[in-house]
Amino acid sequence: MTANVVPINRRNNESMEAAEPTIAGLISQRGSIAASAPLIDAVERFRTAPDLRLVAVLDDEGRPVGAIFEREMRTILFNPYGYALLKNPSFGGALGAHVRPCPTIEADAPLDALLQVHARHAARVEGVLVTRGGRFLGIVTDEALLRLAAARQVEAALQRARRAERIEQASAAFEADATRLGTDLSGLSGSLGEAAERMIVRASASREASAGVAGASTQAAANMDEIARRAHALAGSLHRVEARSGAASAAARDAVALAAQGRDRMHKLAGSAEEIVGVTELIDDIARRTRMLAINASIEAARAGEAGRGFTIVAGEVKALAAQTRTAAAAIKDRVQQIGTAIGDVAEGQSGIEAVIHAAEAVSASLHEAMQEQRLATQDIARNLEEAGKATEEIERNAARINASAGAAADAAGSMQEIAAGLSDQGQRVGRRLGDFLEVVRTA
Repeated sequence: MTANVVPINRRNNESMEAAEPTIAGLISQRGSIAASAPLIDAVERFRTAPDLRLVAVLDDEGRPVGAIFEREMRTILFNPYGYALLKNPSFGGALGAHVRPCPTIEADAPLDALLQVHARHAARVEGVLVTRGGRFLGIVTDEALLRLAAARQVEAALQRARRAERIEQASAAFEADATRLGTDLSGLSGSLGEAAERMIVRASASREASAGVAGASTQAAANMDEIARRAHALAGSLHRVEARSGAASAAARDAVALAAQGRDRMHKLAGSAEEIVGVTELIDDIARRTRMLAINASIEAARAGEAGRGFTIVAGEVKALAAQTRTAAAAIKDRVQQIGTAIGDVAEGQSGIEAVIHAAEAVSASLHEAMQEQRLATQDIARNLEEAGKATEEIERNAARINASAGAAADAAGSMQEIAAGLSDQGQRVGRRLGDFLEVVRTA
């Protein structure tokens, strides 16, 4: 609540200050005389101007060095022989003996400075000399200064009256606001007491709820720890299975490599068998040609008669040897063909084994990859369970803090009730004191 305070009207003060004259505007006399002038000139000034109270004495540069006052010249003016004495050079010569100090002030100085200067010298002088840049400008007489002081006193009295009126208005508004404030404080204290009672009820309910949450959180944390422990054990088992499946996959790959090597060797062996068959065919062809040569040699030896008998015997042996060679080559060829057939059967079986090993390798690789993914997933589950366990523990701690806060809130609510009662009493006391204060302000 804000008080309806009447603002102070500063515009009147500003207009009053703007309307105040300057020091130059207060100059009412400009009478001056040179310091080198004779005394009779100064006396003549006072004689021709009865209202003149002082004359400024200036040096050759127009700077004031003091003043001659009418009260000191009065004895000469009122003396029947005074004017004649002034004509006497031995008496009425220079001004120096009659020049007295007189306060000076610059024309652009503030009026307060002028009044202060006059107040310090009012008992001895009848005005203040005004200069501009140190040169004489004029005289502000006591009469002008008294009028200025009186005008200021009147304005100050008016300002005090206006201020008193504004204080009266502000006091009335403040009294109304203070009355409303006291009423509002009483209402607020009642509302605060009711809110404190509701806060106590809610704090009790929060304390019970937080206690239940803390118990459930404790049990959940224990369960999470057990699940996390088992998940870690499962992850370890999966890691071992993954290692074994990796070893099986490596063994399958080695078996595939060995099967491939066996297949290559079978192909090489089949090639060697075919080469042996070719060699046996070559031997058979050579033996056949040798037999034909032996037959031809026998025919030629028979034609030769007795001379070719020994050659005939050799040709017969060669023929028999060629026949044996062909028989052995045929047997070797049959045996090699049987070996080639067996090699083909073995190669076919090797191909089947290789296919099975390839399939086993693929299954082992898939199993290894699945085990690896399962292990990573189990590790993630275990890690998440650990984090959930930590979160549950944090919930338990927060529940404990909430329980403590609820207790503190209940205590604070009790304190608020006491504060509300004290606030109501304070509001009443403040209202009474404000009434007393405003009464004092009105009667002051």
